Amino acid sequence: MMTILKWIAIAVLGLLALMHAALTASLIWHMFRYDVPGAWIGEPELVRQYLIPLASIFGLLILMRYAKPTERKACIAVLAAVTVSFALFLLLHLTGRLTIK
Repeated sequence: MMTILKWIAIAVLGLLALMHAALTASLIWHMFRYDVPGAWIGEPELVRQYLIPLASIFGLLILMRYAKPTERKACIAVLAAVTVSFALFLLLHLTGRLTIK
């Protein structure tokens, strides 16, 4: 029973990571497609862009503590994806490419 719950949690956190990566990719695509120096983002989206990956990272680290080796590999794969997506978003935000509406 716990194994099924862990896999469900990994899948949910993976979907959250995918959602974050999709929004980050759309921001980058907007900048290059329309040749603009930055992208506009609303304040609620900005908060979500910080909370989703941080919650995913902490959730995955907690799951990895109690995971079996196969589950741990899945956690590491999702953790790598969310870390790369979050790093790209931080790069956009810290370089001043995002304008808050």
